[in-house]
Amino acid sequence: MAKRIYVLEDDKGIRETVQMVLEVAGYQVTGFTDVSRFNADQAGQLPDLYLIDIMLPDGNGLEVRAALAADPATAHIPVLIMSAHTSFSEGSDWPGAKHFIAKPFDIYELTGKITTLLKG
Repeated sequence: MAKRIYVLEDDKGIRETVQMVLEVAGYQVTGFTDVSRFNADQAGQLPDLYLIDIMLPDGNGLEVRAALAADPATAHIPVLIMSAHTSFSEGSDWPGAKHFIAKPFDIYELTGKITTLLKG
């Protein structure tokens, strides 16, 4: 069964490109445009990985990540943060495991990081 990835990205072009790349790589992908829609769908089946942008129209991806980490139902699921803001990185001062990819990103780097995170 294909691994499930939830992508929280407000930019339609980036979201659709990421979704297409990941689906070609064999993943089942669900995209969300904002935090409200993302939170509303969390009652459904949980993913194997979250891919979350930081700057969102109705929230902050780091806050979403913190909420996922605080919830026992989702705390074990890896989160890959993406951002065009270079001030954020794996060395940034945000809590928990730090998995980050800068935009624009190479699709092979993206799929490689996802493969590594899903292997545990």
